[in-house]
Amino acid sequence: MKLITIYFAIVALSILTACGPETQPPMIEKGQRIAVRASVSMPAPLSATLAAPEIDRAVIVSPVEGVQLVELVDGVLEADVPLSSVSGLFFIRSDDSYAGYLSLGDDIDSLPTTKLQTGLEAIELGELTLSGDRFVPAQDVFAEQLPLSLVERAALAQSDNVLAALIKNADADNDGVLDVLTGSWYGLHVRYAVKGGEFGLAQTQAVTGLETGIDWARVQFRAYGAARPSTVGFTGPSFLSHDYYPGQVFSELNPMPPQDIQHHAEYSAYESLFVNGAPLGGVYKVKFQSTALAFELPDQSTAKDSILIPVPRVTVSSDGRLERVTWIFANRNGLPADPASVIAAGAKPGLQLKLYGTSASCATNNGVAFQTELPLTTSGEVALGCSIEWRAVRTVAFHYTDVYGNSYEITFLNRNSGG
Repeated sequence: MKLITIYFAIVALSILTACGPETQPPMIEKGQRIAVRASVSMPAPLSATLAAPEIDRAVIVSPVEGVQLVELVDGVLEADVPLSSVSGLFFIRSDDSYAGYLSLGDDIDSLPTTKLQTGLEAIELGELTLSGDRFVPAQDVFAEQLPLSLVERAALAQSDNVLAALIKNADADNDGVLDVLTGSWYGLHVRYAVKGGEFGLAQTQAVTGLETGIDWARVQFRAYGAARPSTVGFTGPSFLSHDYYPGQVFSELNPMPPQDIQHHAEYSAYESLFVNGAPLGGVYKVKFQSTALAFELPDQSTAKDSILIPVPRVTVSSDGRLERVTWIFANRNGLPADPASVIAAGAKPGLQLKLYGTSASCATNNGVAFQTELPLTTSGEVALGCSIEWRAVRTVAFHYTDVYGNSYEITFLNRNSGG
């Protein structure tokens, strides 16, 4: 097997912090790896003259490690992918044309390695059969190798549809050459501000369900390779107009400028203005130098149904002091889930708890009265260790980045707050 490294990059989306959105993105450490093996099966041609060129390469897209181009040997794929992460895969024919992408079913168009069967040394996909533009494994890998619950699969399916939009359209500039073959690659991520629920009057257990929804979101575009302009422009269903630019109508000729730009060693990131609610589905274009890059983003309005939420409960003393916060991960309907199946392991900062409010003894900073990092466990608790009145806490918030590079700020409003 010949492995050609196109680039190596550490990628993760900025998490909202007390200092606002313009912060350095969290770093994700390179972790262990696991082998993945598969053989590629093509439908029999109707005749010899109609036979398609053979599939001789696979492209592995990792939000953690970048992109690898792997040569197949006699139709067999053998490669290593990051453990406790996720990878998108698509295949290339010998004439450099796009052949299709890996799909595991349940709307998961990537390979999650966040939860593996005990003792598993390699992921055996077996024979991949092409159906339309999807390469589908012969066996149910969830039943035999990736023991994810239905709730966890739903969360991964929602998170991976942005990455899937990239691997399904690997020629974003529409020049007839796959981007990866020109030494370029583009990333797309979404930052969600989620209303997780609220603490009602005299309540110490947060309520989710109907209270859960997407408050606002921002789309981040990333460019890898040599071409990284000083700015870009956004157009698409959610970027036709904006209150920040009253009276303006945005189009390909007049795209919306980014709100935040960050240039890093491996990539440049350009983040849009916020959109109310979740991004609408449709074709989004990024004006990139003289080229319009096109990405078809699925509708994100249902994201609230599958996002994993750390549902908090607070312990309040008899004199009204907040003593500790406990949490359990679940979806909006209260079904529990393992956060390690979705949240990026090794992200710095990782899963965080923040209490927005004021305190005389806690180190209040930019409206944050208390913050700490939490373990990636299904449930847990943290003692504050400083004095803060429960009524002085306006919002209990959690922050995390998922394995696809999307980030989430999940807030719970405190109706008991006097601030």
